[in-house]
Amino acid sequence: MNRLHLRLYLYESHLINDIPLYEWILHKAQEIGIEGGTVFRSIASFGKHQEIHEEHFFEMWAALAVEVSLVITPDQKERLFQLLESNDIRAFYLLSEVECGYTMENR
Repeated sequence: MNRLHLRLYLYESHLINDIPLYEWILHKAQEIGIEGGTVFRSIASFGKHQEIHEEHFFEMWAALAVEVSLVITPDQKERLFQLLESNDIRAFYLLSEVECGYTMENR
């Protein structure tokens, strides 16, 4: 089956309604009917401002990047982007067409 792979890049310290933004996005993705999502936390990153953020032992709430990864349909992408826009959420994203399925699907 063909789908879209959406990757949203955020900072782990970004909050919306007192919860981490990545967690809020996962909950909204569930409400839209997206079948699954994953959040990856970086150990180091930099963005358009060229400032390097790294994990340090004593930092409890760092400004590190997280990636929210979702495999979605075009309709789900539009619905999610409408939610982000209506909540004034700006995030860098990557969008790719992908083929997906399960190994050993015929067993």
